[in-house]
Amino acid sequence: MSAHASPTLLQSASSSLAAETLPTLVRVLEHLVRNGDKAMAASPLKEPSPFFAVRPPSISIGNYLDRAVRYAVCKPECFVIALILIDRIKQHNKGYVICSTNIHRLLITSLLLASKFYDDVYYNNAYFARVGGISVEEMNGLELDFLFLIKFALFIEEREYDRYLTELLKHSKTAPRVPAATYTDAAVRKKTQAAPAPAAPAAAVEEEHDR
Repeated sequence: MSAHASPTLLQSASSSLAAETLPTLVRVLEHLVRNGDKAMAASPLKEPSPFFAVRPPSISIGNYLDRAVRYAVCKPECFVIALILIDRIKQHNKGYVICSTNIHRLLITSLLLASKFYDDVYYNNAYFARVGGISVEEMNGLELDFLFLIKFALFIEEREYDRYLTELLKHSKTAPRVPAATYTDAAVRKKTQAAPAPAAPAAAVEEEHDR
């Protein structure tokens, strides 16, 4: 990926991206999933994409995101970027449904791409696969599938990033707060130096996927 983000993208509003935005992100994703599940119930897909599992994983979106925060060690901005990338799937693919059977794979793949494209230091696909509870072979395939779904459009203008961030911050006031120190750049970089690999895959995701 040779393209670069705009020079100030990763610095913009960095101090404003406190931990309270993450519960808001969970609520946004849960809202997308509720709407998607209703759409799926009304009109099931005949040929679902590789992101779809047979049944919803037992791990919640919040717990799955918390696992990603703990182990993937992405910059805080990557979680906003992941939301933008997931949104781009809907923009580029009319009728694409985000629901309880595909949100976990979409989330871990969008975080992988966000980290690769915008982070100076990031883990490889094998590590993200362990964080996400899937095989490295599946992680590799999902990465490519995601890129095709968004037409390889990874570049994000600063004003687009700011618009998503502003919306998250605006709605975060009513969300539960968590210690901001968890997600400061210093804390992230400290964890980058000595973050242990996940002891075991989040099997609750992998076990629900039947090729």
